[in-house]
Amino acid sequence: MGAGARPRPTVAMLEYTDPDEIEVGVGRPFTVLLSGNAAGGYVWRIADVPEGLRPRAEDDVAPGEAAPGATGMRRFELEATAPGTFPVRFELRRDWEPGPERTRDVMVRAVVS
Repeated sequence: MGAGARPRPTVAMLEYTDPDEIEVGVGRPFTVLLSGNAAGGYVWRIADVPEGLRPRAEDDVAPGEAAPGATGMRRFELEATAPGTFPVRFELRRDWEPGPERTRDVMVRAVVS
């Protein structure tokens, strides 16, 4: 940083728990948290990510970090690469069973901020 330059402010990542619709800024990472039951073998997976969104990371959130009484959550970090409205489909499944137990569609509206 040069003399007189100000550090960029730190911006917290937006986090959405069990959302149906969300609005995010283009180029700004965000997190979708889905309640799950990993102990029973059920794991959320991204089934369909449209062009305009980019997956960045995914991992499990231990029950102690989730809401009281929860068995755990799955965290998906994504980023919008273009403005628009994008449906993202998640599937709750056991890897050894055919087909998902359940699906969840999240509508992501990405805006230029």
